[in-house]
Amino acid sequence: MNTPEEIYQRHACPLRPQVLGARVAAGDWADAALQLNGLNKDDIKCLGHMITHDERSAIMRAAYRAMPAWLDRVVDDLAEVDT
Repeated sequence: MNTPEEIYQRHACPLRPQVLGARVAAGDWADAALQLNGLNKDDIKCLGHMITHDERSAIMRAAYRAMPAWLDRVVDDLAEVDT
């Protein structure tokens, strides 16, 4: 399994893995979704590669509660990571 740093290097993410690290580690999925919403599509997908499928799913579920009016971007971009 790749470390977040290896994935960061492979995908040339402009953001460091720590952007979501604390929120994911704490299981604060709603805040993770809100933080991702402030990023562009490429950054969301890049960071999405750094977390597990289950973590991405948890963030997508939380987006429905945390930001129901504008969840599409985060949910759609994270879903693309698994395709």
